[in-house]
Amino acid sequence: MKQLLFIRRRWSQKGGAENYLRRVARALKTKEYQLSLLCESWGSDDNNFEHIHHIQKSNNPDLFASYANAYIENLKPKPFIFSLERGITCDIYRAGDGVHAAWLNRRAKYSSWRAKISNVINPKNRKVKKLENFTLNSTHTRHIMANSKMVRDDIIKHSVFPKKNISILYNAIDIETFTGGNREKGRNSLGLTEKEYVILLVGHGPERKGHKLAKSMVQLSKTLAKLIIVDTSPSCPMPDLYAAADVFLFPSLYDPFPSVVLEAMASGLPVITTYETGASEIIHQGHNGFMLDSPTNISQGANFIAELTNVKLRKAIGLAAQQTATHYNMPEHIEKLIDHINTTAKCAPS
Repeated sequence: MKQLLFIRRRWSQKGGAENYLRRVARALKTKEYQLSLLCESWGSDDNNFEHIHHIQKSNNPDLFASYANAYIENLKPKPFIFSLERGITCDIYRAGDGVHAAWLNRRAKYSSWRAKISNVINPKNRKVKKLENFTLNSTHTRHIMANSKMVRDDIIKHSVFPKKNISILYNAIDIETFTGGNREKGRNSLGLTEKEYVILLVGHGPERKGHKLAKSMVQLSKTLAKLIIVDTSPSCPMPDLYAAADVFLFPSLYDPFPSVVLEAMASGLPVITTYETGASEIIHQGHNGFMLDSPTNISQGANFIAELTNVKLRKAIGLAAQQTATHYNMPEHIEKLIDHINTTAKCAPS
């Protein structure tokens, strides 16, 4: 049985990487792997790992990386290390959080001069970039798995990590979970009537996910659409939440590959998002969704929202989106992931 140790600092119900890891672990434990997790804290209801090793809590990502590396160094025999955190010596690094240097550049493009200065002097950003530079170094990381072409290109741009050791594996979801949402239950839980035209945005982090931009787009559309923004635990199961909506709006400034876009597509929703997300790579303009030229193109977003008041068009695009989402299912993802793990393990230095 192969030993596989995952690294993720702590559990967050709203975290895309955390939920991705939980889905992966659930699938891998049926594949003859002995799964362990190294963290500070994790959800108590997670029984996907045979062992969960807790290390000393801190508010400093530098300390977590230091403690984790010291722990790994003392493991004998050494398991295969699969890290979802920067700053860890590992076999595979899953770059699900993207490239921090790239995020700061995107942020600066849409920020005021005060925010740009804050980006530069913020000590947290310096710490994250330091950890990132550690990870994007082949001395510490053998293989990097990006979750979009955008992230792969950002890694190449901001490091000298060997291109041949970077692969792309898009996110995946449990498709069946999101195809059976109950619209009536979802609308009732949100206090919505059936006649209301509902635009949904799911994403924690108002600036990065474009909450204000979404509000401006809906207002300018003059459609009387109701915008629902969910950045905490929703009042109903997620499948019912998506089923309650008519359109999914995600004007993010930067997102490596948002699983919420896949979830919305699997739920049969037309998606409006931006080229600043990895999800843009699976969306074809006007066929299975709409792409904004820029997150700040308010008038374009408003036009898309107005265009989708056409029920026939909305359903056609939603069906195409749902069909696209079926190609990003967990069983296929897990088989590809296992191939990556096996290939990297075979290339281990002697």
